[in-house]
Amino acid sequence: MTYKSMRACSIPGCPAITYGSYCKKHQAEKELKQKHEEKEYNQARGSSHKRGYGHQWQKIRQIKLNSNPLCERCEQDVPAVLVHHRDRDSYNNIDYNLESLCNDCHEQEHKSERFRG
Repeated sequence: MTYKSMRACSIPGCPAITYGSYCKKHQAEKELKQKHEEKEYNQARGSSHKRGYGHQWQKIRQIKLNSNPLCERCEQDVPAVLVHHRDRDSYNNIDYNLESLCNDCHEQEHKSERFRG
């Protein structure tokens, strides 16, 4: 069994030694900051209805998931749980613009958009 070596905390000036990148104190602070940024991000986005995902969208989404129940990007048979707009326009609900995705593929698609200032 191999063990990971201990190293200094990644925060400059912190004297703590840890197995990870941050000591327990700084890891907790980092997680708290990330949680706060995520909360602010979600508040700034507005409600799903304001973003174009009202009752009509729910119907369109269900039709798409019924016709394409598996993720269209995964190489495996993974159930799709989300419908993604390829052009990022939530009002463009033309069939070729919609893509059934699993949560992991959808998160990967939108990863770069999160926490932009």
